[in-house]
Amino acid sequence: MGLKEKVFAGQTKKFKRKASSLSIIKFAIARVKSSIIIWVLLGLSSALFIGIGLMLFLSSATAESLIINFQYGVLIFNNIFLILFILLVVTKIFSQEFANGTYLLILSKPYSRFSIFLLKLLSVWLMVFFFLGSNMLIAFLIGYLGEVITNNENYFSLYKNLILKLLIYSLMLSYFTISGTIFTSTFLNSQVVLIINVIFCSLFLIGGMPYSLIMNIGNNISLNFENVTQDYQVKNIKNALLFNKNVEQENVKYPKISKAIYDFYMQKDLPTINLILGNNDDNNSRTERLDNLYHQVFDLTKSQQLNKLTGTDVSAWKGTFNGQSISSIITANVANGKDTNINVTVTNKFAFKTIEEFDDNNPYQQELKQLVNYYAKNFDWNTYYNLRLFYFNSLVTFEPNETYFNVYGSGDPEPTINDKGIDPIDIFQTFYQQDSGGSLPYYVINDQTFKQKFKDFFQNPVLFVTQELERNILQKVYDYKIIQTQPVKITNNLKQYQSLSEKYSLISKVNIIEHWNQIWTSSLSYLPTGFAPLENSHIDFDNQKNLLMSYQDFPLQLTADNKIALNYQPYLNITLIRDIYLYLAAGLIILSALILQRKNIT
Repeated sequence: MGLKEKVFAGQTKKFKRKASSLSIIKFAIARVKSSIIIWVLLGLSSALFIGIGLMLFLSSATAESLIINFQYGVLIFNNIFLILFILLVVTKIFSQEFANGTYLLILSKPYSRFSIFLLKLLSVWLMVFFFLGSNMLIAFLIGYLGEVITNNENYFSLYKNLILKLLIYSLMLSYFTISGTIFTSTFLNSQVVLIINVIFCSLFLIGGMPYSLIMNIGNNISLNFENVTQDYQVKNIKNALLFNKNVEQENVKYPKISKAIYDFYMQKDLPTINLILGNNDDNNSRTERLDNLYHQVFDLTKSQQLNKLTGTDVSAWKGTFNGQSISSIITANVANGKDTNINVTVTNKFAFKTIEEFDDNNPYQQELKQLVNYYAKNFDWNTYYNLRLFYFNSLVTFEPNETYFNVYGSGDPEPTINDKGIDPIDIFQTFYQQDSGGSLPYYVINDQTFKQKFKDFFQNPVLFVTQELERNILQKVYDYKIIQTQPVKITNNLKQYQSLSEKYSLISKVNIIEHWNQIWTSSLSYLPTGFAPLENSHIDFDNQKNLLMSYQDFPLQLTADNKIALNYQPYLNITLIRDIYLYLAAGLIILSALILQRKNIT
């Protein structure tokens, strides 16, 4: 045989080998395509993404609810459709061929058992890629349609991110499921493999319910600290620890201003924080806070003055003027046929700027502007002022030498005594309550212009919103310092919590369902969380969690001196567990290949 003939013969063998390889793959895929159940699963999973996608865009009130509701689709798709699809594909390509002799026929081809195994494994993956690709494409198109209908780009961006994460997670789950199903198929018949997979599907549907039930019990247990009268529920202790971590990582809403306030107050001791929280710190303390934080760091303050604001027709006024009861002055003026007038000068060198005065290049002011606008969309300002009426003054100070008043009768020369015994906050609060339907008799004046100008001096949304943000953060600082400095009392509640935590820790380490739930949930990028308005420092780090899923959590552990360990660790190291499953899947594939190398197929 000449050189040309040898080359031609070699090329012919390669071509036949390639054609034979393709025929094995085509044959495997043809067996899968002939199954009606396969197409039913594809249709149902596509319908799932169509329904879930439209529901997410049309009915999700917030981005957080979109994340929560998306998990229902994940539970159904991955734990029913994907696992069943893989089971059916592996059964068609491996188990049934072992049972009906088809695999023996394929062995007659001029291929090693290992080559045939790889070709069949490739066939399985091609079908899985087709299944996942079809569903993810439909999901993306539905998301695009949802954006067109709702014109909500933020939802679409979040939705695309979730779909991409779902694809990556589904490929990992497919890798493990394919490996495990092929491995069991090498020594068990298809009916037993089916039962095993159905059991796993059922367990996966339970999802994070064990986690939710156990954590709900444990998180509501109350613990006690030394030198502290109030009880702390476990969930509130965890909340304080999580806030410390998230605010330092700037992973909360309005991150820069929140971190600056938090860091500022973390430098103060517990008694000082307690005084500020109770609105009992003195004028020097407030001036220091306003100057060092709100003026020098945030550039939020300015000098503001009511200069000799005059009001007429005063019929009641609390307090004294120049050592004489103002009520007696009013009575004397009435007896002489005179009205009583008052002029007031109020000076605040650390008044808050209005939102219109904010600097677009100041990141703190821009975050605060977003927060004020959020409140404006959700509250009527008059209602909000009324609800925060007795708290806002923690960020208000007055210049003592430039804050005074004078009282005199109509027609009398205006005195220049400049009595400094005036309480502008009390006057404002009384005026506001009167206009809101209250009948407080302390400061009664029929001059509505005077009342309105006096109220306008204080009615600044920036002041009220900033005060609430500060108070929310202060409470977290206080809680964290309690946790940081005070030992935990050894009580039955503590022992109950420790027992429950130990049991959950043991269960979670061997619970494969828990593992895969947390592999998924820990891969998600959660939205920054903020304080709920008017809810006393409530920030919900669980507001994006679906109760049917399992999430990473951590136990409260004690140090040698019975203080709570601040460097907490989660129950499960998800990165390690994920890597173990990936290596285990690889090992199962290798074992499957070795078993089939030696399996007696008849």
